Amino acid sequence: MAFGDETQVATNKGFGTTVYLSLGSSPTAGNLGVAVLHSRSNSGTIDVLSGWTLAVRETESGDNDVCIQYRIFQSGDGTGYTFTDNDSGQKISGVLYEFDAGTNGFKSSPLDQTGSEPVDDGVTTRNTGTTGTLTQADQLVIAGAGIAAGSSSLSSPTIDSGFATVDYNDTTGSYQSVTLASHKTVSATTALNPSFSWTNSGNAIGVIATFMEDVAGGPSIVINRGLSNISAGIVVSGGGGHSGLHPVENGYIS
Repeated sequence: MAFGDETQVATNKGFGTTVYLSLGSSPTAGNLGVAVLHSRSNSGTIDVLSGWTLAVRETESGDNDVCIQYRIFQSGDGTGYTFTDNDSGQKISGVLYEFDAGTNGFKSSPLDQTGSEPVDDGVTTRNTGTTGTLTQADQLVIAGAGIAAGSSSLSSPTIDSGFATVDYNDTTGSYQSVTLASHKTVSATTALNPSFSWTNSGNAIGVIATFMEDVAGGPSIVINRGLSNISAGIVVSGGGGHSGLHPVENGYIS
């Protein structure tokens, strides 16, 4: 698989303060775990799970909290993770991904750019908020939205800008918590601000985060010229795993 390919996804909903998200099999060390989460509570927020890192959070006081958390999976990590709202949550929902590290892997501190969009009431579309210009190309982008909906379920939510099919889970009954999530890899540094759409209106918040591939640098080149003849050499290091002084003869590196 290539960098940023989705290897597993899990969705679930919780009634109360916790949601349990379980992957189908143990994640691979070095791959990236990303959780997109939404809760409806009186005044709380979703705790950052031990061993995970908060990428971005947007909160509407007294009603909605939306966040993205991530972790570079380690050997021995399990399949299931419980995320908790630290107040008397009415409902909570989430989407958990595992993304392939590819050949180069993710940077040890992979988070680059984030954005968020505050709550908008009674809507059927929400942008994620605009990222800054990406520090580098070759990144995985995670888009998310949290919706405080009424008693009607969503159906077939979508997202623009070439993102993957939306993954989502919504609770049932009154005071629903709905989490939407999607992703794509990019090879340019252009800022991003995709938009989700769905049926049945709700109060919605958007979030977005980008994660960097550990792209190897190209070879460094030093030209050495002798004073008594017209010989030259090139020192090659990095990139291909070869180093040393290589003489140049007739336009070729020996």
